[in-house]
Amino acid sequence: MAGGPGRANTPPHMQKVCTIHLTVGQVEPCPGPRCPFWEKGKVGLEPGCALEGLELALDRPDLAAYLLGVRAALEEARDEREREAAREAFARAVTPPGLAGR
Repeated sequence: MAGGPGRANTPPHMQKVCTIHLTVGQVEPCPGPRCPFWEKGKVGLEPGCALEGLELALDRPDLAAYLLGVRAALEEARDEREREAAREAFARAVTPPGLAGR
């Protein structure tokens, strides 16, 4: 897609929409690399939304609202300690029962 997701030079009809915003009834363009959940891509993997690759129930409004809160905390973190606290909250949310603490 020309310009990448969420880019101003991408025609509006071609912009990717943020999945978690859409689940809570908001249509927002995907912020792409500006989003804390964005994966830069690795050998053999395209850059993209890390949440979409986790097999989470992203169609659940309660989970989407929680993830938007985690994303906001990551975006607003003033230092590494606050970023780490937000990352830990996210890890707790996506760790299956029985695997916590391993």
